[in-house]
Amino acid sequence: NAFVYSMVLVIAAQSLYQLAMKEVPSGAHPLNALIVAYGIAIAVCLVLSPLLGSTVTPTALRRLLTWPTLMLALSVVGIEMGYILAYRAGWKIGMTYAFASGATVAILAVFGALYFGEYLDLKKMPRACFCVGGWLVGGDLRSSVSMRVAALLYCLTFVVQFEAAQSPLVIG
Repeated sequence: NAFVYSMVLVIAAQSLYQLAMKEVPSGAHPLNALIVAYGIAIAVCLVLSPLLGSTVTPTALRRLLTWPTLMLALSVVGIEMGYILAYRAGWKIGMTYAFASGATVAILAVFGALYFGEYLDLKKMPRACFCVGGWLVGGDLRSSVSMRVAALLYCLTFVVQFEAAQSPLVIG
């Protein structure tokens, strides 16, 4: 089932991604690490493309030079630089992803409703902000108490995500 397999791939890749980002050598400039990673990623994509039924041609690639792919490129660099810098600043591996992901869930819930007509139950929206609330309540996320509070509140966002996935696409 593509629904399940795609999420298994996302979870496995995201886990490896976070572990790798945490271990980027501290002496390496983040941009140099990204250049090497992107070079390897391009090679992997070129190898996998024909195996997965995609034809890589200059024309096909040129058609993809649109504002969404430009935004994707800028976003990828921003995400990866952000994680490297966050880990170097002392964020813990579990808390970094949990906080960033939870805050992103809250932001995207609003954008999804406003721009894509996706379901947003205003009664559930405050729960989507719990991860941010954990930061506000806990203060310094590097302390163990703050991390526990934020992690607990972040876990509650999964309830929101699951319930939203089960609901019809209606605002209100």
